[in-house]
Amino acid sequence: MTNPAGDHNPNIEKLLNQYDTLEKRISLIEARLGAADIQLKKPVEEDREFDLPTGVASDIEVRIGSHGLAWLGNIVMIFGIMFLMTFAQNLGYSMLPSILGYLLAGGIFMVARKIRKSLPHLEFMLNFSGYILAFYITLRLHFFTPNPVVSQFGVGLAIILVLMALLVVYAIRRNSEFLAALAIVFLFATALMSGVTHITLALLATAAAASAFLFLRNTWRHLLMVSLFLVYISHFLWLMGNPFLGNPLGVVEAHQNNLIYLFIYAAIFAFMTLAPRKESVPERFYLSVVIWNAIAFMLLVLMVVLAFYEENYAGIFAMITVICLAYSVILYNRGARESIPALFACFGFMAMSVSVYGYAGLPNAHLLLALQSLLVMSMALWYKSRIIVVVNTILYLVILLIYTTAYPSVDSINITFALIALASARILNWQRERLTLRTEMLRNLYLAAAFFMVLYSLQQLVPAQYVTLSWTLAAAFYLVMNIILKNVKYRWMAIFTFIATAIYLFVVDLSSLQVGYRVLAFMFLAIISIAASIYYTKRLRKKSES
Repeated sequence: MTNPAGDHNPNIEKLLNQYDTLEKRISLIEARLGAADIQLKKPVEEDREFDLPTGVASDIEVRIGSHGLAWLGNIVMIFGIMFLMTFAQNLGYSMLPSILGYLLAGGIFMVARKIRKSLPHLEFMLNFSGYILAFYITLRLHFFTPNPVVSQFGVGLAIILVLMALLVVYAIRRNSEFLAALAIVFLFATALMSGVTHITLALLATAAAASAFLFLRNTWRHLLMVSLFLVYISHFLWLMGNPFLGNPLGVVEAHQNNLIYLFIYAAIFAFMTLAPRKESVPERFYLSVVIWNAIAFMLLVLMVVLAFYEENYAGIFAMITVICLAYSVILYNRGARESIPALFACFGFMAMSVSVYGYAGLPNAHLLLALQSLLVMSMALWYKSRIIVVVNTILYLVILLIYTTAYPSVDSINITFALIALASARILNWQRERLTLRTEMLRNLYLAAAFFMVLYSLQQLVPAQYVTLSWTLAAAFYLVMNIILKNVKYRWMAIFTFIATAIYLFVVDLSSLQVGYRVLAFMFLAIISIAASIYYTKRLRKKSES
């Protein structure tokens, strides 16, 4: 008997499979239709050349579109108005360019005020363009035009200064460091465009004083630092003939007492360290002002000296020495931190070195420069300043290197350098805690200099047949110093001196000395060496027994 259900099972399974396949196809079609519908609703994106994330590309596009194009439009607008004024000037109208320029600048300010809340970034750019146009239009009242509206130089300059003073007052009212900086930059530009030496340099000094005043009043640090660089750069441009006015590039023909203005700039910025401190201003800012002010001042002074005072510069650097050291003492007595008075003292001693060189000449100046090292060390002890000690060590080594490599030997200078090195090393060890020295490097440098200078001095001072004897006595002296001071460094100096003596004895004396002097040198070195060996043996025995 057959089973009808069993006959229909294959057909039912086939129908079920077809139904499943059809359902999958319909789902796939619906999914594709849904994706297409989503793509239709989205804006069509252009093919990207760069593989950037969508967010980054969109942000760049927005910034370029909103800020970049706005800056581009403002720049083009400024030049367009300038060309329009020039066009009106070429038509023969003297007043029309200025009137037209002021009207357009006023319109820019009005538009900026209208969009202040809705488009703040564009309002800032329009105001910036308006200030530049107002300055340019006011400058054209006397400058840059063959038929000026204001023919008197003094009146034209006074109008510009009044405009900048109003901008500074407005900057103070709005507490805007940017507007104040813009006014100071306009003042620098006016100084360079004036073309009159003492007006140019006086305006530079005025800009420095204004930036210092605004720093003390509103703590505008960036304005002070920008003004510092612009003051010295502008003075440098004047010194090079002010090429912005079309003059040939080259040093001005006469000094015109421009050093006075350099001292005024330096004094204004140096006063910032003496004025009441701002708690919001970090110490490193004052250090930066002192360092950059001193570097820029010294570079320009050197240029002026090389150009105009090559024969009588010693007095200039002597005056710098007195001013720096006196101001350093004032700062120290006022309770300033160690670093700033020390920096002024270091610059003063550098100027002193140049002054000594100018008065004494070389090689005689080396003797005074070596003695100056002890003076610097004494001030370092008074200030308890590691900075002065480091600078003094560098100066001593540089002067010593220049003397030994470039100038003939002088016995008195050789001995002075050796004694100064030994004395400085002893002072550093004696006052180590007062100077808060954490390393022996500076003292080791002095001892190394003393080691070589003692050998060099004796080699130059005594007759050739007694060099070995003198070096042996030097080694014995170091051993005595070790016994008195109980310092291992002198023992090492004694050992190295014995080694140097032995090398000199076999390399030089064997070929040059007579037999009698040769025997004396060998025996003397042998006796001292054996005595030193006995001393070390007893010392080691006591140490091992204890």
